[in-house]
Amino acid sequence: MSSVAKGPFVSRTVRDTTRFLLGNAFEIELDEQGRFVIPEVLRVYAEVRKEVVFLGLDRWVEIWDIKRWAERQAYLGKRGSDLAERLSRLEL
Repeated sequence: MSSVAKGPFVSRTVRDTTRFLLGNAFEIELDEQGRFVIPEVLRVYAEVRKEVVFLGLDRWVEIWDIKRWAERQAYLGKRGSDLAERLSRLEL
């Protein structure tokens, strides 16, 4: 099993982090034309309406409703420096 969080699986923090990140992940199969259906539970959670943004994150893909992604980009734009500074202090 590959773990998302680094550290021993016996660690509660590692298990909780992995559970949080992957607990609602889905493996998607493409049809003959390369299409797929987003599971309803994820469409509801992400408030996906009509237009979406695909965001590649390493081996993962996130699908955002275009309006919610614009809101997230604005948030990251305002707080990006603070987030980067906090991440730089983490031991990875």
